[in-house]
Amino acid sequence: IQKQFEDAMKDLGLVPIKTIGEKFDATRHEAVGEEEGNKEHGTILKEAQSGYEIGCKVVRPAKVIIAK
Repeated sequence: IQKQFEDAMKDLGLVPIKTIGEKFDATRHEAVGEEEGNKEHGTILKEAQSGYEIGCKVVRPAKVIIAK
C-alpha cells in the first residue's frame, strides 16, 4: 500500500522537499528548533516532518531543526 501511495503521489507530481544539509528557506521550510552544530548558522541539521511540493508550489513546508 505504501508503494502504491508513493507511486500515486509521484504521478501527480508531488515531490519531497530537500532538507538535511540545505540552507534554510522560509518559503519551503518551517524551523521548529535550533541546535548547536558544526555547520553554518541556518543550515538544516534534522528533519522533524517531511514537506512536499508540486512544481514550484509548496503543499506542506518541511519542519526542520537548524544550526545556531
